Amino acid sequence: MAYYLTEKGYDVTILEKNSKVGGLARTCFYGGHPYEFGPHIWFWPGGKEAPINDTIVRLTNDDLYYIERRLFTYVEPDNRKYRYPVHYRDVALMPEREQIERELRENRDQQLKL
Repeated sequence: MAYYLTEKGYDVTILEKNSKVGGLARTCFYGGHPYEFGPHIWFWPGGKEAPINDTIVRLTNDDLYYIERRLFTYVEPDNRKYRYPVHYRDVALMPEREQIERELRENRDQQLKL
C-alpha cells in the first residue's frame, strides 16, 4: 500500500512494531539453532497483468521463480484435505457447503465467478 501511495505523490512513513524489520522474512534462534521464516507463497490470480502482480513483476524485473505445485490444507473437523488456496469446486465436498455457498453469494464481487 505504501508503494502505491508513494506513486500517487503521498509522503508515507512506515512504522514497524517489532524490534527488527522484515515481517515474515526473519531468522529466529531456538536452542542455538537458526529457524528461517519467509513470506508466504504468492498465488497469481489474474496472471502477471493483474495490478498487484504487475507491480511485483516490475519491481523484481521478473526475476521470480515460478513453481507449479499442488498445495493442500488439512481441516481437522472435516477429517480431510482441501486444495490451498481453497478452490470453489472443493466447497461441494465440505460438510458446511450450504452455509459457505450462501455466504459466497451474499458477499460476491463482480470478479467472483460462481
